[in-house]
Amino acid sequence: MLQLGRRITLSRPDATERAALRDHFDSHMWARLPRLLDPDLLEEIQRLLERATFERFVHTNVDPPSVDLVMAPGQPSALLELLLNDPAVYRDVEAITGCDPISHFVAQLYRLTPELGHAHQWHSDLIGQRMIALSINLGPGTYKGGVLEMRDRSSGRVLGAAPNPTPGDGVIFALDPSLQHRVTCVTAGVKTAFAGWFCGGPRTYFDVLRSAIS
Repeated sequence: MLQLGRRITLSRPDATERAALRDHFDSHMWARLPRLLDPDLLEEIQRLLERATFERFVHTNVDPPSVDLVMAPGQPSALLELLLNDPAVYRDVEAITGCDPISHFVAQLYRLTPELGHAHQWHSDLIGQRMIALSINLGPGTYKGGVLEMRDRSSGRVLGAAPNPTPGDGVIFALDPSLQHRVTCVTAGVKTAFAGWFCGGPRTYFDVLRSAIS
């Protein structure tokens, strides 16, 4: 089992688990990573989120635009992003998905609420050198709706759904020119998730950080 602790990667999937995850990913284009966040790490993130600031964001690069609440840069997203930029995590994601070598991971933390009709419309996320997407349920409460769905881009046929109702679990899924995905409207409760992308190419995570502070 791949599990992230408060400071380090605590455990990694063995060969049997990696093979099972790869089989599921090859068949469905997504795979669930149960208990990706150690309970202590999840508790710390939830505690930090109590003081976090979220701002309404309209994703105008999607038609129709997606609308959600995006967390201002802060400790919760920075900690998770740092932990997921462990080369050991890269190697496991490569083995599970068959993607090219990963050079860095970048992400954001968002919320969807029913009162404001938040949802993520159909899109591909193919920006830069993104290869594989990841979504982590941060809880703490339950919600209805907010389900990841995938479809064939040319025909519009929905290929499947990847519900992720358990806080601390993650879902990795394929990005490809032939695919699109969306997150359906949340109809009850609040969905708080950490969403990011494993990227290829020569740019490392340290390059990303240097660009951010320059």
